[in-house]
Amino acid sequence: MCDYCSWIEQILARINVEAKLLQESIPPPHVDPTIIVHGGAGRIPKKKQKLMLEAVKNAALEAYKTLINGYTAVDAIEIAISRMENTLYLNYTKEAPLHTNDEIVWDAGIMTNNLDAGSIGLIHGIEHPIKLARQVLENTDHVLIVENGAAKLAKEADLPILMRKFIPTDSVLFIGEMEGEHYDTSSSTDSNDDFPIKCANDIEHKENDTSIIKMYFPECNFLEMEDIDTNDENEESEKLDEILLFHEARTVGAVAYDRKKRLSSGISTMEETIKMMGSISAIGAVIGCGIYADENGCCSLSGNDQTIYKYAPARKIVRRFNSKTTMMLEINDELEKFQKETGESQIGVIALNNKGEPSISFKSLHFPWACCRNGYIYYGCNKCDKFLEEITDLDRPLDCMCEVSK
Repeated sequence: MCDYCSWIEQILARINVEAKLLQESIPPPHVDPTIIVHGGAGRIPKKKQKLMLEAVKNAALEAYKTLINGYTAVDAIEIAISRMENTLYLNYTKEAPLHTNDEIVWDAGIMTNNLDAGSIGLIHGIEHPIKLARQVLENTDHVLIVENGAAKLAKEADLPILMRKFIPTDSVLFIGEMEGEHYDTSSSTDSNDDFPIKCANDIEHKENDTSIIKMYFPECNFLEMEDIDTNDENEESEKLDEILLFHEARTVGAVAYDRKKRLSSGISTMEETIKMMGSISAIGAVIGCGIYADENGCCSLSGNDQTIYKYAPARKIVRRFNSKTTMMLEINDELEKFQKETGESQIGVIALNNKGEPSISFKSLHFPWACCRNGYIYYGCNKCDKFLEEITDLDRPLDCMCEVSK
């Protein structure tokens, strides 16, 4: 090598070293993680709305704290849904009606923005179906595993076995009975500290402050109630509250955006007791129906299983996020098409785009949800709910990026 070439090589090496030092001196960009969870779309008795709303808030808070500490979006999904799987009035795995084959059966799924997915169907005997779905996602080359195959995978992964109380399918539990032997949270040894954990000491409550909601949560759309006869509605609601069974809404879901801009969506649902043996829930097991995630964003939804299976709304919703209009307009337009084509209005959606911006929309009467973002938790259940609380007990500051994300 001549002297000139050697000199050029030394200059280039020096430039590379200086560029590397400059890159290391620049702090990584601050990314606000986001988590949204839902407790299922449908009609919920007034006596249980507050309890279910508190449950989804607790699940969202627990998952959000892990995101702040650098955990992945998949970790947050697993944590949030596992919490709701152990929560009374949601997808409680320890007390549930029996399926037609005298077992409690679940479906669950999880998906990431790089199109990797894992789901399980017709599984029984494990405490957290979402953990098994993650095993399919990360440790197999498959997307959907059911029945004996799923049970074998759960055994190999050494997942916790379910110690449950059986509730016969022919037992009709009314609201008064729910607060008694089977659903008394003050006396149940299974739930203990799992539910409800009050957050009053950890967060500052602010009610109906729409200006702050618009500032910190601009993409959240609170749909207005349609014009109805309130007297007839109240009378009908009171009648339904007396006989409504809680196992009708046994679907929980979550979407997450972590500090490395990764997206993930997940869902866990309990099979309806009236279904035939061998039937799989489209919401929980079929990718594109109840959950979907790609480079545009992710979503998780709840609603009528048969109509969702026919329409596959999750994939259609996320694929619309790359348009020039807002994410909320795209979601609402897709829900309108869903209702027009299927005649079904029991559906609710939580979603995140590839910038981590949240959106919640639902056409059902009730849809308990909670979203953590920018140090606040936003939540609601009815279409006119507008609530937020400041989170004050985070382990790390929101802008702390000193620890490498997992």
